[in-house]
Amino acid sequence: ALKLAAKASSLQAQQLEEELALKAAEVERLTVMEKDYGKLQLELEQTKATALAEIANLEAQSRTGESKVAELERKCLTVVEFEAQAAAARLEVDRAKNESANLKKQLAKTDMELEQLMCEKAKFQMELEKEQKEHKLT
Repeated sequence: ALKLAAKASSLQAQQLEEELALKAAEVERLTVMEKDYGKLQLELEQTKATALAEIANLEAQSRTGESKVAELERKCLTVVEFEAQAAAARLEVDRAKNESANLKKQLAKTDMELEQLMCEKAKFQMELEKEQKEHKLT
């Protein structure tokens, strides 16, 4: 009976050792997993920091781009204003040219009328002199 009890105890001790070995292996596996988790968490924090820095950089580039767009829009407005001023100046030049052409026409017409009047004056002058000569003769 004692032998049987000793054998049962030995079996029980062997079973307990096997369970202990299994538990030790499980503890070792969990320790490795915990280390891997720590590494992954560190990598994740580094990736997160890198991503945040990249986001900040992209936002800064975006603001720079937006300010460049605003500057270009201002320049475009200035160009449009200059084009409008140039168009107004061209219209003013055209108006002045038309007015000048009209004045030249008027001047030519006035010159013709003056020439005509000078001719009539000379004609009357000649008639007057002719009549004065005829009166002196008589």
